[in-house]
Amino acid sequence: MLRYCADCPIGRQTGKKATDRDLPWAALRVSQRLRKAKEIADELESIADDGIVDRLERDDFDRALDFLRTLEETITDIVIWAMSRDMGKGRSAATETALTK
Repeated sequence: MLRYCADCPIGRQTGKKATDRDLPWAALRVSQRLRKAKEIADELESIADDGIVDRLERDDFDRALDFLRTLEETITDIVIWAMSRDMGKGRSAATETALTK
């Protein structure tokens, strides 16, 4: 069920991927990606300044899109991890307490 978007025709077309990574590994990936996000945001701002992606900017724009897709995939990994434990499996007591406040 959690992999539906990755397997459906629309999910495949949009490049959505779903993996089942362990939380520590997914959190490390988020941290690494967020360090690079500012650089990518600056690049996109520079490209979008005139509202046109010209042929000289196309490769940089495509690389930025690839980065954004991997960032989205990494965030989805954590969301899937949380969803898979929403039934009370693997959720710590601290998390349970935080959710009831």
